[in-house]
Amino acid sequence: MKRKNASSESGSVMKKKKSEAKKKSVGPKLASVFQKPLSLKKKSVSLKSKKDTVKKQKSVESSSTEVMEQIAGSSEVMEQNVGSSESLSKSKMQRIKAKERKMRRKNMRNYYTLMFKAKKLWESIRRHDCPKAIQGQLCEELHTLVKGNVKEIIYAHDTSRVIELLLVIGSQEIKQALYTEMKGELIKMMKSLYSKFFVMKMLKYGSKEQRNEIMTAMHGKVAELLHHRIAGSVVECAYNEYANGKQRTNLVEEFYGLKLTYFKSDKARTLQDIIDENPAQKESILKNMKESLDPLLEKGILSHSIIHRVISEYLTHCKESERKEMINLVQDFVLEILHTKDGSRVAVQCVWQGTVKDRKKIIKSMKTHVTKICKDHHGYKVLITLFDCVDDTKLLKTTLIKEIMMNIDELVIDETGRKVLKYLVVQRNSAYIGPDVMEILAKGDGNEASKKDRDVREIGRASCRERV
Repeated sequence: MKRKNASSESGSVMKKKKSEAKKKSVGPKLASVFQKPLSLKKKSVSLKSKKDTVKKQKSVESSSTEVMEQIAGSSEVMEQNVGSSESLSKSKMQRIKAKERKMRRKNMRNYYTLMFKAKKLWESIRRHDCPKAIQGQLCEELHTLVKGNVKEIIYAHDTSRVIELLLVIGSQEIKQALYTEMKGELIKMMKSLYSKFFVMKMLKYGSKEQRNEIMTAMHGKVAELLHHRIAGSVVECAYNEYANGKQRTNLVEEFYGLKLTYFKSDKARTLQDIIDENPAQKESILKNMKESLDPLLEKGILSHSIIHRVISEYLTHCKESERKEMINLVQDFVLEILHTKDGSRVAVQCVWQGTVKDRKKIIKSMKTHVTKICKDHHGYKVLITLFDCVDDTKLLKTTLIKEIMMNIDELVIDETGRKVLKYLVVQRNSAYIGPDVMEILAKGDGNEASKKDRDVREIGRASCRERV
């Protein structure tokens, strides 16, 4: 018994010694663990203080001259890197451009007081209850304030509207002064999202001489401007709303080749007139037209009426194989082009030259837009052409005629809508259908895709006539 008690006592002593040894070994480890966050906190505090000092230094060192030097330096670096064998990646180029934009925005701070005063005057001038006498005085004051600085503030979204107001309300002297200051940057302004409206307002409110100078500034650059996402709308506005016959011819002739681009005619003429004068030039002109149109069609830029005219002239004079190739590129955009005179002609050509599958695609693209097309001054001719030459009368009923019947009350009141309804009832009856439409339909007779006789297609639409 004594031996057992002695052994148990010695065992408990050994256990106590082991536990004390473990505590001693764990102690420094725990201390190091608890000490680490304290060191991290000290580092984060020091970093914050460094960042604050850096920010203060940057705010102190912001001056306009230094900003312009940085812009010049970054652009030089970019040009050197592009010229070197190790070209910059897209991400690096984007970062450099973003820095340049940021620097320009900083530079605009120099004009903050000027812009603030200009917008205050603008708010007073544009009020409806502002008397005309006071309005004239404020316009003079506003012009005196911005004079000489228009180039710097015209590209901003807010101050561009201030300058536009002077063109709308200001006197002829103010308009002339603004145009004289900015006429050297017309093409640059056309490509800007906000300053393009300055050019459009000059076309609308400017004098005849100013309008002619803007038209002349576009010479040699029409195709380039139409490719541009923003400038294309300015060219369309000039061509469609303000250009006379001679100016329209000069703008379109840039698609015919370099010779006709730089040697303008003194009278309005068509492509047919040019070919009659010089038949030997026909092939080269058509080649240049095709080369100019291909990039526009690839990008899907087909909403401008000037492009519709060029395509229409090309389809009229090109060979049969070239016509089919062009129609294959255009037929996916029929809905976008049928609202103009030349665009409707191109759309009718797509219907005549297209296969059964192509016609089906065109008809389905018009779904939910049929009523609007019926009311369109040029689009309704495309609908009548479809009714006249498409063999699939079932598809016409379910897609086009069904929507017409749903909105027949609206179409009966509309002058253009009634023409579509008359055709559905009487077909090619010259007593009810105009001679221009009859001439278009006659040209489509004998196309390859229409297999059925016209009488059979009329029988297929008999149920529709009963409902009308």
